[in-house]
Amino acid sequence: MIQVNRYREFLVELASTVAQAYNDEHKDEPMVRFSEVVAAMEEGQLVTLLKDRQGIVMCGNVPGSQLTYKGGHVDSEAQCVIFILEKSPKDRQGTDWEFTRYALMQELMSKLCEILLGKDVFDLLCQSGRMRVEELTVEPEYNIYGGYNGWSVGFRLPDGKGVGI
Repeated sequence: MIQVNRYREFLVELASTVAQAYNDEHKDEPMVRFSEVVAAMEEGQLVTLLKDRQGIVMCGNVPGSQLTYKGGHVDSEAQCVIFILEKSPKDRQGTDWEFTRYALMQELMSKLCEILLGKDVFDLLCQSGRMRVEELTVEPEYNIYGGYNGWSVGFRLPDGKGVGI
């Protein structure tokens, strides 16, 4: 299983790495940074934690684990969801401004996906063996957690060595 505080640190590192990768590629544009990085025990808690935060936020669930007994050891797999979101003012819904913001967050999500699929990105989280994501599901998000728009990425995170019993 992934330790809670390690996962929170992981999200902070991811946000920093994504912003840096984006800014390195877009040197002639204003710098982008995440105003907040939020980890929640469950997705419903994000409404409370995000409230009226301004700017682009990275947030996600603290993943639980699905354990499967296989021939003398237990394989562990966590279901993770990470969001890149921004609160959209109601008077700007459906405008060029809103679609420009979606486009920016889509580029940030693309950077995040490149990083998640990269080699050894999950070493901070791994308790035994190496973990690697093999598949990502990216979806647009509208009006979630109290009025936020953006993108989410979901993935299963297996622990390659499992847990001996």
